[in-house]
Amino acid sequence: MKCKNCGAPLNLNVKFCPNCGTPNEEAAKHIKDMENYGRKFNQTRNRVVGNSKWFVEYIAPLTSMAIAVVIFAVSWVASADGFGYTLADAANSSYNRRHKTQIQSTMNEYIDSGKYEEAYFANSRREWQPDFDDERGWDSFYSVMYDYNRLRRCITADFDPAQDNEYLAQNVYSGAAEAVYNIFDEYERLDRSSYRVPSQKCREAVENIISDTKLFLKAYCNLTDDDIINLPSLDRNGVLTLITGRMNDAQK
Repeated sequence: MKCKNCGAPLNLNVKFCPNCGTPNEEAAKHIKDMENYGRKFNQTRNRVVGNSKWFVEYIAPLTSMAIAVVIFAVSWVASADGFGYTLADAANSSYNRRHKTQIQSTMNEYIDSGKYEEAYFANSRREWQPDFDDERGWDSFYSVMYDYNRLRRCITADFDPAQDNEYLAQNVYSGAAEAVYNIFDEYERLDRSSYRVPSQKCREAVENIISDTKLFLKAYCNLTDDDIINLPSLDRNGVLTLITGRMNDAQK
């Protein structure tokens, strides 16, 4: 810093220029700012000390109490979730009983018109059944439909041949192979189950999904007719090897 009058170098704390005696305005301003800072600092320090004493005396116990209340509330909500689910399940069951005829009519319409996805999601979301007297028999339909949706999702949504990522590709192959194995395994068990006896309508729906699965595998996974014929005889690893090989061949 320099003197405004003679240009001699000045220290910020010097009130007058040692060369010409001109008052140092910056020094006066600096001293005033430091005095204000010291006063505000003391005020803030006193307020912090006072607040700390007040916090220890009043806030700390209240905070401990609030934490205890929150823990209790979380525990109560966690236990209430199960109760809320029970109420929702009871309300859903009540609705299904009161609208049994309408539900059966809608579900049978879905099945008869081949809208298997609509029937599957209506059952999974609202527990609708196409025939309440054949509830267990339709488990096979829902299982096959679940895995058919999984197969399509893996291949058409998750798989990207343009993305060179072996890890992601292997996950897609594994998911698709698992779904295919489950589809044909469930189909094979239709005649082996002693407690799930499917109706003719259920069997026809499952067979239609099996046909759609075969067409999908030929169109999107490059499987041949001979591959399709041999699928029921393969284990999970065999299905995985087959699908991986055929899809890799298709990309070459």
